[in-house]
Amino acid sequence: AGGVYFTAVYSLYMRIELFYKKTTFATVASTIAAVSNIILNYIFIKLFGFVAAGYTTMVCYALLALLHYINVKKKKYDDAIDNKKILAISIVVIVVSILISILYSHRLLRYSFILIISLAAFIKRKAIIVVLRKSWMYVNSALSDNKCICRKDLFKVYINDKKWHLESES
Repeated sequence: AGGVYFTAVYSLYMRIELFYKKTTFATVASTIAAVSNIILNYIFIKLFGFVAAGYTTMVCYALLALLHYINVKKKKYDDAIDNKKILAISIVVIVVSILISILYSHRLLRYSFILIISLAAFIKRKAIIVVLRKSWMYVNSALSDNKCICRKDLFKVYINDKKWHLESES
């Protein structure tokens, strides 16, 4: 799951590079991540077995996201993304991934953790549904208008090369 998250994060930064037509770094970043993945797999699969491949892939996707972030920041295109939110979510993903790994062999603890997360989601279900509906309605209306869109609570939106800042609704 962490690998999928970091794939989405690197895609966010990559789309900014595509928007500005500055894509040559993508080849370099992808090569660095791929070579790192091969090296980490070679080292850790011998030590921990095939499960290590999933973790090394997650680490390499995180590396790829970091490289694209650095490139976008260096070119001063990073004002479109709330990097603090991305960092906070990334830390949560890493911590949950580590917790799941630790709890995997402890069935009672693992299911207790899942139960706690499920109960928290159940208790906050109305707030979660409201956020999902607002996001869905925003995306649908923006798509029907044929505008370049991004999630408004994470991004500023670019329409016809003009920056439009959308205030987050609280």
